[in-house]
Amino acid sequence: MQEFEVKGRELETARIAATSKEPEIQEETVKKEEIAHLRELVLSLLEKERNLELQLLDYYGLKEKEASVTELEHQLKISAMEAKLYSLKIDSLQSHSQRLQAQLAEFSIAMKELEAARAEINLLERKMKLDEEKSKEILASLR
Repeated sequence: MQEFEVKGRELETARIAATSKEPEIQEETVKKEEIAHLRELVLSLLEKERNLELQLLDYYGLKEKEASVTELEHQLKISAMEAKLYSLKIDSLQSHSQRLQAQLAEFSIAMKELEAARAEINLLERKMKLDEEKSKEILASLR
């Protein structure tokens, strides 16, 4: 605003100096100076308007980026929560897998014991048949 005050003072000085000249020339000179001053003022205001428009565009761009960053932060929080849930699920599945492996080991031992019991049963059945045959032979020889 000071630049406009300085220009105004210059105009006033030019008017005072022009009062000693012929009235028509003075008036025309003052008008030309005023027109030149107003043109400079318009150009200055147009440049300020352009600068303000650029600042406004920058501001809108920053607002959009801020909204994007907020959305990305929200998505990041959701992803972090999902990662925690998946981690808990993995832990649960690993625990279940260990229980199944322990059951499999117990089942394997039980199967071996069952096979051993079957083998023992077969052996005892053979012994029983042999004993039965011997008993029959002894009975037949006693008769």
